[in-house]
Amino acid sequence: MISNQGHKIFYITLKDNERSSTYSDYLKSINLNAKPFYGFDLRGVSDLHKFNNFSQKRFFDRYGRKPTSSEIGCSLSHHEVIKKSNRNKPIIILEDDALLKVKTKTFLNVVKLIGNLDKYDILIFGFSKCDETSDHQLNISNPFLPTKNLNYLGYSLGERLINSTSGALAYYLSVAAKKKISFLDEIYHVADDWNFYSKLGLKIGYIYPTLVIEDLNQKSTLEHNEGFFRASRSNNRFINGYFLIKDYALGFIRRLILKFKIKILELL
Repeated sequence: MISNQGHKIFYITLKDNERSSTYSDYLKSINLNAKPFYGFDLRGVSDLHKFNNFSQKRFFDRYGRKPTSSEIGCSLSHHEVIKKSNRNKPIIILEDDALLKVKTKTFLNVVKLIGNLDKYDILIFGFSKCDETSDHQLNISNPFLPTKNLNYLGYSLGERLINSTSGALAYYLSVAAKKKISFLDEIYHVADDWNFYSKLGLKIGYIYPTLVIEDLNQKSTLEHNEGFFRASRSNNRFINGYFLIKDYALGFIRRLILKFKIKILELL
């Protein structure tokens, strides 16, 4: 196994599960040293109120709906692995359907560069239900603005104006982020609510190009759609042209706002 320097990699999975075994074999095949964290499987649990550190009421207040048992299990699993890891070291969290788009050595080299910079508290490595086409469509309406060139194989760190719930497929957590999240008394958010973390004062960043892609051969435990994201389009090319122009205009405005926001924060 290729060693990880200065950080620990965990992957969240369910115990005694075929998917867990499949992912363990995958990690061995790419020579990536990662430790399993066995999460909460609440899909068959009827009384969800016994999980005192998860507030269903505050979840409803935030999202306007009740959480599913799978969402509660997912959020608690991500929170628990953060709490139980070494607080003095950054970590990378993978879900057990995260596949590397690059060679393991490249992945670890990028992670090392990220750790040396300490520019963002949370760095998102990729999105659920996103392939190259999805990434392209996303970058039209919610563009990635690079803030730091890693000078390595074209990789950059940067930001987006909208931190959408794009999946907690794979991400990096700094020591500061781990400490702040560990001290949360109650959990009432979905695991990929990056805006929630942003409001805690944590700086959210993205890496581009993305490093991971979701394995759609694995059925989602959150019962999500099993296809890659595609922007909705009409059969009418004129209507499609209108929506495309609208997306580009929205992306242009968001990029300007984000540039202004970053400039203001730099001056503070």
